[in-house]
Amino acid sequence: MSSERKALLEKAFPEVLLFCRGLGLVFEALLGNRYGHRALPRLIPEKQFEVYLSKLSNTPGGIKQLQQWFRKDTNALPPTYVLQPITAYFPYYCDLRPESEQQHNRDVDSWRLTETQLLQLLRSAASEAEAAGEIPAELKRSFYTSLEQGLWIGGNPANALLFLREQKVKERPKRLAKFMDATANGLLDPEAQKLLTELKSQLSATSQNSLNLHCVELSRGTIDPKRKEHAQYLDILCQQFVSQMKARIEVAVSSRRTGRWKKLWGSAEEDEDKLPLVLEEAKQHSIMSAELCKGLHGREGILGKICLAMWESGQKRHSPLVVHGAAGMGKTALLCKVVQEVQRVLEARVVLVIRFLAACHPQRPDLDQVLHSACLQVSSACGLAPPTPMTASSPTEMQQFFRNILEEASQQGCTLLIVFDALEQLAEQNHTHKLHWVPTNLPPKVHLLVSMDTCSEAFVNMRLKTDSLENFFEVERLSGDEGEHIMESHLRASQRTLTPEQKDVVLQNFTPTGCPLHLKLILSAVQNWTSFTPLTEQLLGANTEEVMSQLLHRLEHKHGKELVGGALGYIALAVPPQPLWFAPGLANIRKLQALPYHLLHAGLWEELRQEVISAEWLFCKSRVCGVSSVIRDLDQGSKYMDCTETGLIRDALALIKPGLDFLDGHVPSLIGRLCSQINDWFLTCPEPALIPKCSFLQQPGGALQHTMLAAGAEDGGVAIWSLEDQQLLHVLLGAVLTVKLESGAPSCLSVSADGSLRRWSLKNGQQLLCIQEAVWSVTTGALLDFFCGSDASVTSLLFFRDFVVSASSTKSAIHLWSLKYDCRLKHPAHIPAGSAHAALTRDGNQIFYIHHQSQREVVRWNSQTLEERLAVSAEVSCLELAQHKRLLLCGLTSGTVLIYPLNLPQETLCIPPPESLSGVLCLAVSSQEKNVAVAYEDSVSLFEMATRDSFPTVEGPLRRFPMSLLHAPLSCMALLADRRLLYGTSCGGVRLQGFSGTISELEPHGSKVTCVTASNWGSHALVGSQDGVQRLWALNPPSLDHTMEHKGFFFHGVISAAFSESDQFVFTGSQDRTIKVWDVASKLLFVQYVYSPVVRMVTFRNGFAALTQQGSVIREAFRCPDHVSPDYNPLRSIRGQYRLTSRDKNRDARRTSVSDLQHFNPAQFKLSLMGPLRAEPSSACVLL
Repeated sequence: MSSERKALLEKAFPEVLLFCRGLGLVFEALLGNRYGHRALPRLIPEKQFEVYLSKLSNTPGGIKQLQQWFRKDTNALPPTYVLQPITAYFPYYCDLRPESEQQHNRDVDSWRLTETQLLQLLRSAASEAEAAGEIPAELKRSFYTSLEQGLWIGGNPANALLFLREQKVKERPKRLAKFMDATANGLLDPEAQKLLTELKSQLSATSQNSLNLHCVELSRGTIDPKRKEHAQYLDILCQQFVSQMKARIEVAVSSRRTGRWKKLWGSAEEDEDKLPLVLEEAKQHSIMSAELCKGLHGREGILGKICLAMWESGQKRHSPLVVHGAAGMGKTALLCKVVQEVQRVLEARVVLVIRFLAACHPQRPDLDQVLHSACLQVSSACGLAPPTPMTASSPTEMQQFFRNILEEASQQGCTLLIVFDALEQLAEQNHTHKLHWVPTNLPPKVHLLVSMDTCSEAFVNMRLKTDSLENFFEVERLSGDEGEHIMESHLRASQRTLTPEQKDVVLQNFTPTGCPLHLKLILSAVQNWTSFTPLTEQLLGANTEEVMSQLLHRLEHKHGKELVGGALGYIALAVPPQPLWFAPGLANIRKLQALPYHLLHAGLWEELRQEVISAEWLFCKSRVCGVSSVIRDLDQGSKYMDCTETGLIRDALALIKPGLDFLDGHVPSLIGRLCSQINDWFLTCPEPALIPKCSFLQQPGGALQHTMLAAGAEDGGVAIWSLEDQQLLHVLLGAVLTVKLESGAPSCLSVSADGSLRRWSLKNGQQLLCIQEAVWSVTTGALLDFFCGSDASVTSLLFFRDFVVSASSTKSAIHLWSLKYDCRLKHPAHIPAGSAHAALTRDGNQIFYIHHQSQREVVRWNSQTLEERLAVSAEVSCLELAQHKRLLLCGLTSGTVLIYPLNLPQETLCIPPPESLSGVLCLAVSSQEKNVAVAYEDSVSLFEMATRDSFPTVEGPLRRFPMSLLHAPLSCMALLADRRLLYGTSCGGVRLQGFSGTISELEPHGSKVTCVTASNWGSHALVGSQDGVQRLWALNPPSLDHTMEHKGFFFHGVISAAFSESDQFVFTGSQDRTIKVWDVASKLLFVQYVYSPVVRMVTFRNGFAALTQQGSVIREAFRCPDHVSPDYNPLRSIRGQYRLTSRDKNRDARRTSVSDLQHFNPAQFKLSLMGPLRAEPSSACVLL
């Protein structure tokens, strides 16, 4: 059926391949005019063979021929007769050389005749034996069964397909002979035709659900695709194949098509609950452990020592148990045996966490993923809180969480055994092999059992971390007696044995190495030795490398160099051309994991660059496997090839990874477009988009210079950092005020708030000494120079050569400063984080700020020049800018308002304080900049801003109205063009009040009003509060158009807002670190995570400039297409909820729409769901 097979491969197979790849396999059979070859059995048990010989007593020639071709193997238990290789008597049978063609043809004909004779002898003997009742009918039938029938009848799977072709015979049998079974002399084989007819009848009766019957008239004995009726037949065949195959595959995988299995097979649809996947991983490692410990023989001594050490240290604090040895010594099997013994003794009272880190070799697991998985399993088993983005957002926090959960499990009385096998196999990232993450002081009932190669870097570092060797256990070489015992056990389990001479050969080769892996390879080779195997073929290697080499040589000798070389070549390539996505949401995980490694080690640099740095690859792998895996690929590539583009992408991913980890590790679709035309993408985007005009993320400060740093904090103790590795080594408990490293010793001193002086070991984090009532260090301090990035008062300084380390008792950050600079030329990249008051110009190029509330100078920051400082007479309470008139207004706590003309910095205008000397609370400039309102503690005054002789003037107060002391203080306000004042209070009250005395009480908020912004044309105003509620008011007359509520993971309060120049959109900045874009007429358009709350916003022609709490300037343009798809949801890129309640202007009623929570990619929030949920893939971006 070659025509059918070819048609299926060309027309049907590609479609089925795309559908079923990665889901499962089904069995498919094509049955046509041939029954198939009936081959001789390779093995015949001794008793059965002797029965056959006894039935041939009248044919001594037949007995001699059977004994010539079947030799007794006494190494089999029970003994078995083995069919000899064809080349033993016909040496040219496999010789395909042209010069041996004549001998080859002769041997082929001779073997066909010999095979027929042997088969007839066995059939005759089997028939007599069955008649005598000495063998069952199945044994006799086996001599008549073809391989194809054996496969089908022996195991007809439920999801199999069978295509049966019956032919309409109109041609002479002689013409059809070559397409049917034939005898050795070339005639039709009537026996085969009879067997074929019986097989077809049997299949028709038993396989109705899987049988497809076709009746075709052949053309010259075959199928001709050029004939119309044959082409139609092939098309129908392919259609049946595709449809039925798909149906069976869907049935086969339907039971596995859940969120858990989707993730196992590479689905990009993320299940919120990761626990099922972790439990599946734990189950797989447990099954692997049970299998591996079966192969352990001996080792009772070291096994007993490990179990005794665990028993003795169970009720006290102790060190990890370290199993080490050379490669192939059986460390993994030993660990599995320990696990088995612990399970046997403690049964259900122990929580077992097992991870074989070399299970996916050559892929190296990431430490963060290993610890996260282990912590999830422990938390599930012990009822503890699992790791979340809030508690384990970075590698350092993940490692600390791992230590903490061990302590919590111990406090709950849980007996916990964690096994990490082959630590040297962890990915070389963040200095993992230095083992800073391994706790050296474990709590009671918690055991950590690890293994590693004695020659690895991990072992060296583990030894340096530990003072004593009592918990180190070396897996040594096996003795000859142990090797012999293992050999006997292995042969007994395989129902084999060896001759005494063969056993001597095995032990002579094994004893010098004593390596279990070497012995295992030897036993796998000798398992095929028969009792008559010649001594010349009993060759074994002196080590594992030689054994593998000899195995390949035997394969070449048996199958030929071309076949073996081709097969190994395909194995080396490992990944044939495959798609990244099998189907929407179904990724090709094997390709993602294996391709970079194989391309790298094959030296295919150009292919690696094209594949691994492509937009589609970066997006797919970062989304399915995580950003860490992408960084690891790029790290490996950078070792072998010099590619600037690769380095840039790697650095970009490394910089944004902490934020992505904090937000559950999701990556935006834009990550795959880093190397493409980003601007073009924004401009052609069919959905609303914010287009970055500058970078605003905080930049790294360069490489650290020293090897260790100790820092203290009021909330928990001393943190010991390795500055070389940038890793947290230890966390020492105690409310620390100051820390001092001891020179020349691996220890440090700390002074705590309880008056104690403590000495700590930096090797294992243990307290060495504690003296109560020690002298305290100075608890406050100030920076001598302005270092950008230190946003709190300095409480501890350490000077060393040309460097300064600063820390604060109120902040967790530590700063390392270089003193090799001219402070007069120093220019900060942004203003200090957490400045008390700030205002920025419309283009974002200038910022005026007060760093500390007590500071009596306003700093003028410019992106191009050095800073300027403007002196003030009292503390500043608020800052405001008149953008067009270029005036800076400073409200002081003394009640004075200072006005600085930006074009004439040497001049200053002043509005004197009121008679009551009340301090200034707020300032508001009208949209036309004709008036300014000044809010005091007891009143609000209106002034006019004018120009005389090209010089700005301020006149007034023109109007004034008092503020009742019984009401809450005014918190923020906006001055309208018609001189009405819209303001909110700290208790949530909102009023629209004219200076003539008219007052409109608007709907109050439930918390402090934090933002009041009027539109450019005075038609609308936005009022926002701390609880995330913001209301859009129409002002002529006052009426509420929309109530907009947004809740996310962080605090919800609205801090700042600004209307676009056309008043069509309003931009808001909130405590949840997002910028939102609202359509004034209807809905929320866009949400963007910017890593820091936005405190001030001003708009320009097609976008806005904003200032974050971290001091960075954001400049972005906003583009909204004329038509937005009704399916577009702005929250698909973020997890949060918004509710929009609008006034129906036609019916004066209210209508409410609620947006569901959506997947966020990259900044995914974890939030209690407040409404219906639905998930969609994200195409949102984060600014780099």
